[in-house]
Amino acid sequence: SWGHPDNITHPTGCPGPPCYNPATREKFWGFIGGVVSAEPLLAGDNVHLEKLLSDDLSYSLTTSFLAGTNGPGTLVSRGPKPDKVTASCAVDLPGTSWVLSVYSPRLDEIVQLRKGLLALVVVAAFILSGLLLLLLLCSKRASVLLQEQLVTNKLLQEEKVSREALLGRQLDLLACFEQTTRRTRNLSRSKLTEGQIKTLDQIATARAAIADVRRSMDDDVSVQELLAEGSFGKVYRGKWRGTDVAVKIIMLPGNMSGREKREKMVVWEAAISSSLIHPNVCQTYHYRIKPVKESAKQGLETDKCGSAMVSSDLGGSSCTDEVHSYEVQLVLEYCDRSSLRDALDAGLFLTPDGVNYAAQLECAMDVAKAMLHLHCNNVLHLDLKTRNILLASSGAEGKGVTCKVS
Repeated sequence: SWGHPDNITHPTGCPGPPCYNPATREKFWGFIGGVVSAEPLLAGDNVHLEKLLSDDLSYSLTTSFLAGTNGPGTLVSRGPKPDKVTASCAVDLPGTSWVLSVYSPRLDEIVQLRKGLLALVVVAAFILSGLLLLLLLCSKRASVLLQEQLVTNKLLQEEKVSREALLGRQLDLLACFEQTTRRTRNLSRSKLTEGQIKTLDQIATARAAIADVRRSMDDDVSVQELLAEGSFGKVYRGKWRGTDVAVKIIMLPGNMSGREKREKMVVWEAAISSSLIHPNVCQTYHYRIKPVKESAKQGLETDKCGSAMVSSDLGGSSCTDEVHSYEVQLVLEYCDRSSLRDALDAGLFLTPDGVNYAAQLECAMDVAKAMLHLHCNNVLHLDLKTRNILLASSGAEGKGVTCKVS
């Protein structure tokens, strides 16, 4: 057909529709044939196929024919596993199709490893989900137990306060009977009626029983060296239930004006402090008040009637037991870094580079949190100053101490 250059529309002798497609404007001009030398290809000496083997790849070259002719056959194959296929490429020729299949062992290993990793991730996810669920259940259970413990502690605290208040009222009532007893003590018991003697014996028995109960409630406090002394009293270092504590001892004169008011003020201060638990509030662990009695002839009572007696019987004692003073003993939390006033004087917040503003801010935050806790419990301090802010050592970074409002 190339021998007819004057042919413009179709090849010579070819009708229009088979040789020209008006829709696609394609023209048929004839056939082209080619001959390829396949000996190097079939022998495996082709440079491109050798490169596949140098890259640790297996390959196979197969052909497939049209139906009715010879079936598919393998022309050439090289490598350890040429029957496996990772990727393939087909070349379609008239009447046949040549397919080059390539297999990569490394890629197959990567695919297997990926499947194993996916399975491991799924198993780990299930294990972590189970642990998280168990943690949530344990946290919920711990929260319930904590609430139950808090309720129990609150009930025990209320019971303790009620019991101490009841004992206090009973002692006050017995003190009233004691005033009457003192007026009749110098009278001969023979002049008392049998009912009066019986009443006095019952009062004495009740006082002794209550005193035994109060003594059993008080734990022994071991007083050690003196820490501070002033108009407020004396502060000693001590041991209480195996814990280092500060023991503040205040002496209240028995004949001072407004004694009952002052005594109640101290008791209320101790009771309030022992009921307020906060990391930035100096806690009062325990308190007690001892009446120190005096003999009319010998001053403070000596071994003859008991040294510095803290209670008296209503029986026929020859000693006159007038209350000389009251010893108020407060068992406080021990703060080993003294007060904020002493720390400021020692330059706690000063560094070689200047003022440690971060430590000052932490100290101010401690005091603010303590005052907020007091106010939330309807308590007014009324005497907040640097002397009443104590410092306790802490292992935390920063200023190294914790401020506690006392």
